[in-house]
Amino acid sequence: MSHLMLWRLLPACWPRERKGSRTLTTIPETDYTSAYTTELELEVAHLTEENAKLKKQQQLLCSAAAAQPPKKQTLHRSSTAPF
Repeated sequence: MSHLMLWRLLPACWPRERKGSRTLTTIPETDYTSAYTTELELEVAHLTEENAKLKKQQQLLCSAAAAQPPKKQTLHRSSTAPF
């Protein structure tokens, strides 16, 4: 998980400090941690949805397979059998 993904989740109004000629954004540890937690919660929600969808799909496939009659095997004479 990259830090760039976490930057999008942090609030836009961070306190800013000036150091020399460049502006430096300070991110409190709580903001970073809450952004990480939020991202993990979003991923868990997505995976939960996907898991439910896949379970439903598996149940449909199992019920369709159970509805089909089993294939009967036919006997085949081997090429080395005597006539």
